[in-house]
Amino acid sequence: MKHARIQISILLLVLGLGSMGPPVIGALRESVQQEAGLSRADLGMWVFLIGTGGSLVAMAMGVLMRRTIRPTFVRAGMFGMFAGCCLLAWVRPAPGWALAPLAVGWLVMRIAHPLGGASNGVFADLWESSPHTGIIILHALNALGKVLAPLAALLLGTAVRPTALAFAALFGLLALESLFWPRESIRHLKEIEEGRGTGRLRLPRDPFIWACTLQFAFIAGAEGGAVSILGSLVTRLRPVPVEWISPGQWPSVVLIVITSAIFLGRTFFAVFSLRMTERAILRACLTCGLFAVPAAFLRSPALYLPSIFLTGICFSATWPAFFGLAARAYPPERTFLSLGAMFFTAIGLWGTTFVSSAIGNVDRFLPHAFVASTAFMLPFACFLLLPMTGRALRGAGWRRA
Repeated sequence: MKHARIQISILLLVLGLGSMGPPVIGALRESVQQEAGLSRADLGMWVFLIGTGGSLVAMAMGVLMRRTIRPTFVRAGMFGMFAGCCLLAWVRPAPGWALAPLAVGWLVMRIAHPLGGASNGVFADLWESSPHTGIIILHALNALGKVLAPLAALLLGTAVRPTALAFAALFGLLALESLFWPRESIRHLKEIEEGRGTGRLRLPRDPFIWACTLQFAFIAGAEGGAVSILGSLVTRLRPVPVEWISPGQWPSVVLIVITSAIFLGRTFFAVFSLRMTERAILRACLTCGLFAVPAAFLRSPALYLPSIFLTGICFSATWPAFFGLAARAYPPERTFLSLGAMFFTAIGLWGTTFVSSAIGNVDRFLPHAFVASTAFMLPFACFLLLPMTGRALRGAGWRRA
């Protein structure tokens, strides 16, 4: 496999990035809320404010570093995630100023995450013959990372420090290794960018490209809100059905169900992506979003667990399949699509985390919060399926043979 080292490094990076978001919030939030003396709505508000601020800083850095090639953005993301995890591991959550290092660490990670998101453009370049296949493979590893967060909670407990230390080690090793990426790989990627006139970030004038990037807010927001609130829903309203699992472990088990569905869905669609168009993948995923209603309101584990799994399929390949469609339609805009998609992804993630936290601040409304989060996928479904926008995507430069 050509350029194997850089591909493996990026795959491990997105493995870690998948954990450091809504999955880790869902797994640790009840513990953090109790230790820090915050309500569910308070935690959601601060996650939203810090996440949005970090995304704005990352976007500004992207504009200032407009002559920077995508691999350099990825390296910056690795070092930022390492620094952020170190700050999270520094102190234990407690009321008052003790939360400041946690807030700063989360801010640094929210700045680093969109920079690392330039890896989407790198993989689209390296998988030129079938960009959406490369993107779905990348996001399959990202989805496997989502499984690691609740799994870490099962193994290490729900305290922040052990989990942060584990991921600091991962990001630190990746950041160090990135300094020794083969020059041939970097030169190859630089030639691809310069050959398309994408050697610098530019803000597109076409409003439809901006509309495409906006869709990632709805796609990621639906997943972020649902996954971040699911742990609280299970903790408060779904008792443990078996004796050999403790009440503290059951929410992590349920989170593993939904994050495993995201991983397995992306793996399945990656295997069949050479035979399926992006639109077929997107329609299959969107249909599974209907299972959010039984997942939220049914009380029997035999019924709500399969529904939660199928809801996870809704979140599986939607993001990478749509990115592959947009990247194929607009090859010169891949740097903007990479950073813009990550920017709007962050806005959606932390915005719906706040909305779901506010709705679910009262325990009896937690099921409504889960359904409302999943419903954020509806605007994207309309954008994709309406004839006008559908024709615009097909007419932008690509129709699958």
